[in-house]
Amino acid sequence: MKPADLIQLEIKRESDFQKKAAKYLRDRFPYPETVWWHTANERNTSKQRGHSLKLQGVLPGVSDIIVLNWQAGFELKMPTGSLSKSQREFRDALQDIGWKFYTCKNWQQWLDAVADASGLNQAAIEQRRIDTLARRYCG
Repeated sequence: MKPADLIQLEIKRESDFQKKAAKYLRDRFPYPETVWWHTANERNTSKQRGHSLKLQGVLPGVSDIIVLNWQAGFELKMPTGSLSKSQREFRDALQDIGWKFYTCKNWQQWLDAVADASGLNQAAIEQRRIDTLARRYCG
C-alpha cells in the first residue's frame, strides 16, 4: 500500500481532508513565504448571520484553499462529492483570469495538484518539508 493510500484511509470527512491538506502546506510551504489560506465558508449559520456575512463580502463557492503565489484554487471533496453550482462559478471565474483550479477527491490527487501548481516534483516538496522543520526546530 502506498503512503497516499494510508493517509486516504484516515480521511473520513471533508474536514479531515482539509486539516491534512492544511498541515501538508504548513509543513512544506509556510506563510509568509507562500501565501495561502482556507476560507471557512461552509459553516451552518442563521439566515440573519448569513445575510450579514454576505454583506461583509463572503462569497459562496470560494475554493477550500487559495494559494496566491501559485495563482491556484483547490476544492477538496470526498470521493463521491461534486462541485456545487456556486463552486463551478468560482472555478470558472478563477480560470477566466488565468488561475489554476483543482478538484481533489483523494490524497493522491491533492499531492499531484500541489506538485503541478507549485511546479515542484514530490522529492523537491519533501525536501521543503525537511528544510521547514529544520528551521522550525533548529533555528
